[in-house]
Amino acid sequence: KVIGGLANTAILPVLGAENPWNYRNKTQMPLGYEKGKVILGCYAQGTHKIIDTVDCPIQQEGNNELVNACREVISRLNIPIYNEDKHIGILRHIVGRVGRNGELMLVLVTTDTELRNEKQLVNLLRKRLPKLVSVHQNIQTYHNSVVMGRETRLLWGKPVIMARLGSFNFTVSPRSFFQINTAQAEVLYKTALDFAQL
Repeated sequence: KVIGGLANTAILPVLGAENPWNYRNKTQMPLGYEKGKVILGCYAQGTHKIIDTVDCPIQQEGNNELVNACREVISRLNIPIYNEDKHIGILRHIVGRVGRNGELMLVLVTTDTELRNEKQLVNLLRKRLPKLVSVHQNIQTYHNSVVMGRETRLLWGKPVIMARLGSFNFTVSPRSFFQINTAQAEVLYKTALDFAQL
């Protein structure tokens, strides 16, 4: 067997996750309209058709709560949703992160620096989500499928949330990379350390 140009490579057993559900500490979902109602969810396979997602079984519960609160508040405040075919509207995506102790970060990805009813939006979300500690706006002006742009501004709360892997603490910002499956990342790093025999 040749893998990566190396012959006779031993393949060790896969270390599967103990629980394959509710593991994702980050969500990013596009918004749209369906029959005049705001929808927020996942793209159908191979398309840009949004499937309204109320309870994603692989997301941590905090992210599901965040998504549902956003759908409700955005609808209530009538914030214009971006239409990728016509390039009109403001709100493109929401990005949510769950940190240590269930703290929530929300990033509202918009086409413009102006966000209608910004203060009211933040206040209503804070009332709905007691664990919300950080709200940002990211501006993505390009007509492409890249989720986040280069400019991010803090609307309310902490600039970062805290996450933990093993005995290490990390600060997580809106655009930073952090392993999606925290528990499995700990397994990965522990395995690497075991192999290193330090």
